[in-house]
Amino acid sequence: MSDRDDLVRAYRAGQLLEAIRAARSPDLGERKALASDLAALHNEGMIDLIRAFSELRGGSESGPSFFLLRHVLEEVLPELEAPVPETARCVQRLYREAGTDMAAGTILDAFLEFCSKRVDRVEAALAEIEAAPEDLADLLVPVLIAGARIDPASYTSEAIRLAGHSNVELRRRALFAIGRLDQWQATGPIEKVVAVVERAARDEEDVHALACVVKSASTLAALDSGSEPRLVSAIAEALSKGGEVALHAASEVFGFRTSRLSPDLLALLLERLAQVKIANKCTLENIDYGIAHLLKEKEDSRGLAFLEVILLANPADLKLAAFDDSVRTIRDTPSLRSRVATRWLLSGESVLCEGVETILDLPLEHSLEVEVDRGLLAGAEPNRIVFLARKAIGYLFHKPIAATSFLVSLLGRAPADSPLLGELERLLFNPLLINYSGMASEYLAGRVESEEEPVKSAIQRALAALESYIDGLKKVGNLPALHPSLEHREAYQRHFAGEMTRSLKEAQAESVFLQHVHRSVLLYGRKAIHHAFGPEGEISRMETHLGQVGTQIEVPRLSLLDPQGLDYMLRVFRHERMES
Repeated sequence: MSDRDDLVRAYRAGQLLEAIRAARSPDLGERKALASDLAALHNEGMIDLIRAFSELRGGSESGPSFFLLRHVLEEVLPELEAPVPETARCVQRLYREAGTDMAAGTILDAFLEFCSKRVDRVEAALAEIEAAPEDLADLLVPVLIAGARIDPASYTSEAIRLAGHSNVELRRRALFAIGRLDQWQATGPIEKVVAVVERAARDEEDVHALACVVKSASTLAALDSGSEPRLVSAIAEALSKGGEVALHAASEVFGFRTSRLSPDLLALLLERLAQVKIANKCTLENIDYGIAHLLKEKEDSRGLAFLEVILLANPADLKLAAFDDSVRTIRDTPSLRSRVATRWLLSGESVLCEGVETILDLPLEHSLEVEVDRGLLAGAEPNRIVFLARKAIGYLFHKPIAATSFLVSLLGRAPADSPLLGELERLLFNPLLINYSGMASEYLAGRVESEEEPVKSAIQRALAALESYIDGLKKVGNLPALHPSLEHREAYQRHFAGEMTRSLKEAQAESVFLQHVHRSVLLYGRKAIHHAFGPEGEISRMETHLGQVGTQIEVPRLSLLDPQGLDYMLRVFRHERMES
């Protein structure tokens, strides 16, 4: 019996969807053959795919099978001969069954291709939508786009007409469709389209419709420089009335069309998006995409300034960590990383200085060096350079490579035998070298030979001072105060073990990998043994030999010898300000 016969029999038994699920193969060629068979059987009247797929249900219990099956309909829909009313209702229901999944809209693209095959399908679909807008409004955009592909003039007029419809659902989607019509790429927007966008921005009260005005006007503005001033004014008016919904639409424009924004529109969006409420996480994510794009392009100064504006407007509640893409862009661009570190540490603003710490927040084995931006320090007075050095230590103290490299870079700004050179040298020794006599001293020892005078001599003196300090500690001998009792040591070890366990659990909870694998705890042994079942049911014994995995950390020396003094010094470095 052929596959086609199987499908027909399954359809007659009311089990076509189950048969499609079973017949669907990972092989692309076989999937195409299945789609071809289904389309042919439907068009021959042997099965009714629209009726069968009208029974498909989504929801959490259906899992990925819902989208896999729906994708089959998406593949064959443009090739089907089917009544438009029934097809429209089937597509609308499958779209809504997908809920908020990002793949929900792919069925609408298939319906667009179905309608664009014949103008009578577009006419019938449009009539159905207008007759039942509450049920079918989601189909209006693909129907208008399909119609404009066949008859641009007529369906541009339809979009304009529906943009003034009494039903708000139709108005919203018509205003959105105006910015999606393909013919604007060739002709540019016409005067009556610009006028309807302006009228909607002026007269519309629905915030979702105003959000559509923002999106469509921004698209049209990129295609017609002559109409751009009017469209930018329309966007400004829509944003002034559209609240958070319109502002979110503006964030999508900024985040995903950054390279196509004119200077005037970019300036408007930067001004309005600075008012974003930090509770709107999705809006902030879109803004992050846009800032990261500006930072990668020639507009990096505007992107950086905008990022500062948002952070300084919400210093208590918003941190740089909320801008993942921007952080990654700054971190991965050495020149930008240096400029941001210098600029933000010089500002003394806590939220910006903490942002520098976030940018350099990597495991010790991936520690980044950071240099000072010499352009930002041109003509700077010595006390300003010392202030910058102390800020770098205060905020980057627990990132010794970053802090040490920054101070070495600052040493190059100090003339030989100047008080500034001596002060920077002292800061390099204390607190960096005496706390990190391992990492910091090894870093300096590897860098010293490549430096020129007077930096080379300053580093050598700092390393010599560290050696003398270590020798002095060794000569002190055994001090009872430095040797806590066994009881105290055990209490601290229990406390430290508890902190590490809690930290490990928090890290494991955020791991995508560990959420999908089974874990076993080995108490002892040199290898793990487990048994696997083969395709014929045979059992194979498998051994995994265990190896050592470890890491190394360096605890700041003064956190043990003088924790209060170290904490106080770092607090002073973080919170001190320059006199204006």
